Amino acid sequence: MHIKAWVMVLISILLAISVSCQMTTDLLPSGGPNTGSFTAAATSPISVQLDWSGVEGAQKYLLERKDGKEDYLPVAEVSEATTSFEDFLVPAQTQVSYRIKTVTASGTSGGKTVSITTPEEKPNPLTVEATFEAQNAQTQAIGPDGGSISMTDSKGVGYTLDVPAGALDSEATFTLTPIQEIRGLPLSGGMTSGVRIEPEGLIFNQSATLSIETTEPDAADEMINLAFAFDGEGSEFHFVPSSAAKNTGAVLKLARPASVASWNAINVQKTRSYGNGRGTSKDIRNQVKNHAPSSPADRLNQKMAASDADLLTPLGHDRTADRGREVELQVAAIDDWSSYSNAMWTFIIWWDDAEQRRKDSDNPDLWKKREDAIWEELTTNAKLKLEKAAEDCKKSPNLADAKRLVNQLIKGSSPFYRKFAEKYSQRYGAGTLEKIKAQLDKCTTGYKVDWTFPNYAGSGADAHFTGLSCGSPYGPWEIKMEGTGLGGSYHIPFSESGRAPATFEEHAYGYGGLIGYDEVATATAIITPSGGGYQISLENVTITGTAWAGGRSSSAPMSVQGAQGLIFIVVPAEPSECSQP
Repeated sequence: MHIKAWVMVLISILLAISVSCQMTTDLLPSGGPNTGSFTAAATSPISVQLDWSGVEGAQKYLLERKDGKEDYLPVAEVSEATTSFEDFLVPAQTQVSYRIKTVTASGTSGGKTVSITTPEEKPNPLTVEATFEAQNAQTQAIGPDGGSISMTDSKGVGYTLDVPAGALDSEATFTLTPIQEIRGLPLSGGMTSGVRIEPEGLIFNQSATLSIETTEPDAADEMINLAFAFDGEGSEFHFVPSSAAKNTGAVLKLARPASVASWNAINVQKTRSYGNGRGTSKDIRNQVKNHAPSSPADRLNQKMAASDADLLTPLGHDRTADRGREVELQVAAIDDWSSYSNAMWTFIIWWDDAEQRRKDSDNPDLWKKREDAIWEELTTNAKLKLEKAAEDCKKSPNLADAKRLVNQLIKGSSPFYRKFAEKYSQRYGAGTLEKIKAQLDKCTTGYKVDWTFPNYAGSGADAHFTGLSCGSPYGPWEIKMEGTGLGGSYHIPFSESGRAPATFEEHAYGYGGLIGYDEVATATAIITPSGGGYQISLENVTITGTAWAGGRSSSAPMSVQGAQGLIFIVVPAEPSECSQP
């Protein structure tokens, strides 16, 4: 090859190397010297380790971050002796860029940059082991007009669940049971309070409030109070946001040294177990980095709670606005009704928490940008899905989902749905929702259970199960069991999430009364699509009652916990079976 050709090749290689280096560590000299090396490495899907070499004469370092094409925002200001920093609660699966500036007596450097793409955050939920104080449980019925239930545990900790008017569509019976102990709690300071709210899995139209008054002594200064939640006996453990208040009525963020307040409150969107514990910043980071819950909404709640805890450190980045970025990405990825429902529920959690935080933020424009982008995507998706369901009518497998959303928007069952309806009408015109509802009302939206179980429970008789839900496969369901010597009923309340508490009673008298049983039970009903319809499966069944053989004189108590129950097949009903849509 000619010498000139070799020179041109060499120049091309050098230029390529130069451009590549500029993309990763862009030097922008200004009034002072830059740091030497500056590197970034993901320590988890939501954390990035930054390292740099120190600069002689440095007074401090300024760290900034931008996500995607957004502007740089401050992350931290650290001393001249610091040459590393872990940025916590970074958006997962996102390209992030960092810039470090050195402040010296002669001025501030323009900054050196480095970029990295964080990996996908995959569910890895933590399971703890909880025991309960059943002897101290309290039960109270609450209806659509709202109400409250209170209880005090054996340690003197008081709990009150306040359910606002409109949070329930029908009456429900609530039980508060204190948590006695939690094994495997990821907080080194232990649990300070805890309560199970039943029926588990019920979703409120708008959040209820769980207030907790604790008599525990103050924690050490390095300890942080943090609220948590979990399902069942301890599955899907995660942190949740919380607030605390004195009798002055002032509301403060709970992420603070634990001696600040003896009252705190937790927003309850879904009934499950809630509580408080004490831990260090290391405890919190380990849990959030390594144990993402399965539900996107629970993951968001955990990160928002950790954001509050991390405010104890001198960080300037608006962490809750960052959570809005994650909601924005989830909404943008909507492709079906299931992902739409998950994204909307996640947005509700962020939106409910956003108003006060937006007022306190140093960057309200970022908040507005986040919220506007999410509303635009959410309303656009809603219009497409609602119109598609109305157009397909009887062929649409998501007709019930569409009608439920329209009804919630028109009814304005919570502040979120009222705001959603306002945004929708502003964009597509007044009366648009009512027109879609009229189209959907002409479609069949009824579902039924109608099947026979031969030789039910070995009684020698066939059990016939029947039930009808007009409007939604998610209930409410009242399913009757009938047969020779058989009787019973199953009650499953409405469950938008497809998961609801169930109660039922059965009795059976077989073979001339020689064998039989009477029982009452509770269970968790799981409602899922199946073929052209749905199915309802019963899990975590707890049964109490009496069974006998050879006549009632030889009866014995029945007690079963955690068993699997029946599976009901749900099919579309005929139009004539549901006179009301």
